Amino acid sequence: MANVLVWNTLRGEIHGALCLDEANRLCDEGHSVYLLDCDESIGGCYFNRLFNKYDCKSCVIRDKLQRKRKLSPNIKIIKAKDIKRNIFKDYSYEFHYNTLDELKELNYKGVNIGMGFLSSYIDYSRTSTPNLSIEQRKYVDAHLEQMALITDIIDYLIHKYSINKIVFCNGRLAQLKPALDLAKYKKIDFTSVEIKNNRGNIILTDYRDNTTQHDAKSYKEECEKIWSFSELPLEAKYEIGKSFFENRRHKKVAGDKVYTLNQKENLLPSDWDIDKENIVIFNSSEDEFAALGGDYINKSLYKTQIEGILDIINHYNNDAKKHFYLRVHPNLIGVKEPYHLDLYKIKSANFTLIPPDSPISTYTLMDKSSKIIVFGSTTGIEGAYAKKAVISLRYSYYYYFDVVYLPKDKKELWDLIDTPTLPNKTNDLIYKFGFKIMNEEGDVTKYFDTQKHDIKIFNKSIPTFKFQKIWGSYLLPIIIKKVTNLAHKIYSGNFKNIPQNNNL
Repeated sequence: MANVLVWNTLRGEIHGALCLDEANRLCDEGHSVYLLDCDESIGGCYFNRLFNKYDCKSCVIRDKLQRKRKLSPNIKIIKAKDIKRNIFKDYSYEFHYNTLDELKELNYKGVNIGMGFLSSYIDYSRTSTPNLSIEQRKYVDAHLEQMALITDIIDYLIHKYSINKIVFCNGRLAQLKPALDLAKYKKIDFTSVEIKNNRGNIILTDYRDNTTQHDAKSYKEECEKIWSFSELPLEAKYEIGKSFFENRRHKKVAGDKVYTLNQKENLLPSDWDIDKENIVIFNSSEDEFAALGGDYINKSLYKTQIEGILDIINHYNNDAKKHFYLRVHPNLIGVKEPYHLDLYKIKSANFTLIPPDSPISTYTLMDKSSKIIVFGSTTGIEGAYAKKAVISLRYSYYYYFDVVYLPKDKKELWDLIDTPTLPNKTNDLIYKFGFKIMNEEGDVTKYFDTQKHDIKIFNKSIPTFKFQKIWGSYLLPIIIKKVTNLAHKIYSGNFKNIPQNNNL
């Protein structure tokens, strides 16, 4: 039997419930389970980005009431504030960094706290390159100190209770990364829990042992595992896998929001010339990949997308036989960051930029193109499904699926682009990719009911989950949140806003 530490942050929300459910399951199996509860002593989290103590108190109150009579009495509860007060009361942390690269490399006891902060900050602000102004440094330092404290607390508990397994959610964001990195550093088994998808109104859970949901090798293995374990007929599995790609083409929900609603079918740019080799580049949100870090940066041909796009356009600047079209991802509408705005500065006779809000059809571009270049976005595997030759210049979930070309250097990239009839690399893994996303088989929580339940207040629909009921009421946790918001206005927390490059 294992001694298991469950790191319970994101309390009162769906991800916290997934961790609590796993804690109960492990306890019922006979393991010794220690539940580490976060609280205001930690500082902030994904839902409390301004480090407001009243937000923390609201989460603690709701979580305690929601899990009453659900959480096993055999689980030992550990409060972060007790450990901080009794063990780390006089600890202070100081970190030195002058550049963004130095920040990315900051490490504390095996935990990459620099990337942990950046992952959260990029999610909050969509700024992938903070300029480290005085105000930003205060915000950075608050997160670094928080992550160091969490690291010390978890490390202390590992030794005190001889922990040999750690459970946490996701492992990417600032408050979660210490659990992941410490487990790896100390070679302790771990489980990362995350939302998989829905079965109607019920949330399905994704469990990954000794890896995370963002790891491309793990993602491929999970796709193959789900496919092989499914009891559906083979033909049905292919149809479900195919539905992912067909839904996206026909403006239906398929694992993400629909980005093509305002696009017109069969619409192409006015300068489209069928006598030329038309190569379409699909970019993605730079901040998405910067937030993931690791292999998403290290296994990419270019450090940034704009660097790659510029290199391609400059290399083929005088090639009149080719024309490059850049379809800017609709997710970038309204984003005023250099990684988006600088794209509009690219000028060349054989280059056309299609803005994110353009009605030009993504799928008509895909179908009519000679070949496709992507930076790890889903359009890469969609292009392979459409029987197109796809060149991917960045690490992605389908990196190991062998459905796209992955040039190792620029010479190989130029060779691929210059091959007029580059074969497509479509294979059956494409359908397994789609099946994983669309399949409604899978694990559901046993102890904390994650079925969605929307309530209406003044004709406004408010999403909740069944486990969030307090004393039989879905309204009470919402009232607690509203009271917290009022307190928030009186006490603004450590920060009034999330400091960004464009508001300093």
